[in-house]
Amino acid sequence: MTRLDQCTASHKLLKALIKLIDVLRGTKQKRHRDGYEDRATILRKVSSAADFIWSDSPLEILGSVTSITFDDAASLHTKDHSLTTEEVKALCDDLRVGEGDLGKYDTPATDTSDSSSDDSKDEDSDTKAEILACAKKMLRKKQREQILDDAYNKYMFDDEGLPIWFLEEERRHRQPIKPVTKEDIAAMPEKFKEINVRPAKKVADAKAQKKRATTRKLEKVRKKANSISDQADISDRSKRKLIEELYEKATPKRPKKEFVVVKKGVRVKAGKGKVLVDRRMKKDARIRGMGKPDKGSSKKGKKVKAQKGRDSARSSGKKGNKGKMGMHD
Repeated sequence: MTRLDQCTASHKLLKALIKLIDVLRGTKQKRHRDGYEDRATILRKVSSAADFIWSDSPLEILGSVTSITFDDAASLHTKDHSLTTEEVKALCDDLRVGEGDLGKYDTPATDTSDSSSDDSKDEDSDTKAEILACAKKMLRKKQREQILDDAYNKYMFDDEGLPIWFLEEERRHRQPIKPVTKEDIAAMPEKFKEINVRPAKKVADAKAQKKRATTRKLEKVRKKANSISDQADISDRSKRKLIEELYEKATPKRPKKEFVVVKKGVRVKAGKGKVLVDRRMKKDARIRGMGKPDKGSSKKGKKVKAQKGRDSARSSGKKGNKGKMGMHD
């Protein structure tokens, strides 16, 4: 092994083990919070890169020093080597990593979805329809083998050194015949619509479970009704009443109407299942056009009535004043 090979191998070892501390030490050394050894008289221990590379025990040096330098003459060749990157130099400058150097960093957001699903989103509907039509034909063994045999044809070539214009012409005019027709591909979008309209599996399971429960309940009620009708010591009227009660209990009940009782002047939005019980609110609703207005409930009629009321009040007031004046006289 030449000197250059040894240097390259040592650099690879340095790069792989640069972050390891005390890998093969027999006893575990106590550390301060900053990562240095206990009872150490100095805070910085330096070793040259040449001593580290040519040492018989490089791991011991790696566990005992705090930095590796390339300043001496023997390490200049190693410093200028292609494997000695800026990252390696930065790691060699400070081998000790303390708790203060460890921080939280915001990682860039990544998409955790499957790559196959992303590819399927990129494909257009025509490509999906063609794939589905081919897959439908491949369900039969004979057609599947025919499609696989046709896949090996004369159009499968990968010649090198051909001009670009020739390759574009070949790509345009030399295309293999597809195993499906246009009619087969055109029928697939209808299949897609059926799949999209189809409810989710959980919803379908819930509906089926509800239907099965209703069927079992009605079957039990039917058996009880048959047993009641077979009894001879009960009158027909009593039998009919008992059977009606059974079916009434088994029939799913509709939700009852909700009556909202509010104070005067408080407006409540009436929706499905709500009934207005306030007279004032009903009249306001009719005036706004929400219901059928009653006779004389139009705005014009209201104004006329109000005007008549004011006029009558004024006339009665005038008469009263005249009477008072006559009494004083």
